[in-house]
Amino acid sequence: MKNLHKGILEISFAAILFGLIPIIVKFSSLDIYSLSLGRIIFATLFLAFWIFFTKTKIQSVKQNKGLFFLFGLFHALIIICFFISIKLISTPIAVLLLYAGAIYLVILSKIFLKEKIEKITIFSLVISFVGLFLIFYTPELKNNLFGYLAGFFAGLFMAFVYLIGKILSKKYDPISITFVQNLIALPLMLPLLFLAEFSGTFSGFFTLILLGIFCTAIAFLLLYSGMKKVKGQKVGILLLLEVLTPLILAFCLFNEIPLLREIVGGILIFIGFILLILFSKNPEQLTP
Repeated sequence: MKNLHKGILEISFAAILFGLIPIIVKFSSLDIYSLSLGRIIFATLFLAFWIFFTKTKIQSVKQNKGLFFLFGLFHALIIICFFISIKLISTPIAVLLLYAGAIYLVILSKIFLKEKIEKITIFSLVISFVGLFLIFYTPELKNNLFGYLAGFFAGLFMAFVYLIGKILSKKYDPISITFVQNLIALPLMLPLLFLAEFSGTFSGFFTLILLGIFCTAIAFLLLYSGMKKVKGQKVGILLLLEVLTPLILAFCLFNEIPLLREIVGGILIFIGFILLILFSKNPEQLTP
């Protein structure tokens, strides 16, 4: 198998694994705190074992310990906010609000990195924010404000993680970044132990293993392996599977059908993201 084809398969499989996360969370009977903490614990342990047995060297992060702390903090906040939104609002809307983070990233990159905003980027921003307005302009917002706000902040924190990741990726390899990110997030999330109501059942452990090992650690290892073989623009397009997978499965398994207004809003956000990938001069910056 050619390296390119192998890379495409690795990224596609990684995207599908990432896309399974909201479905697993929605289907699980575990509480949000158990799911959030369990995912980090199993992901960190698996990565630690993988690094030990493959004798991978982790780079020192002392020079950027402040950035890495924020990186881990925002990572933890994404997981908590995203899982809350999945439990409280429909899966398709929660997923779209999360991946709106790629749109916010453009604004943050302009503010913090002084990057020039292209014309196609401005157009993508406009239609994406129109899409966000359509999603938020709903009678359900007043009754479920917390769920919608959790989804919004998950996307915002995602944008900050992308932003910091762009800075750190210039000095550090992806494995070091991913492992340290989870290692820092772990102690920050330990207080959730006092809120979690984990029952210790086989199904509960199986759910956490799926989330932490397969849908996080292995998914990232596949993604970074594939990114070495596939160009940035193609990576962005393949990662759209991460958005499409939960949308399709939510419809098939939970019969979650968004309102027409939400469908239009979601399509606008999706189009904005695709335009950024296809026509941006730096499409690789929209990938983790």
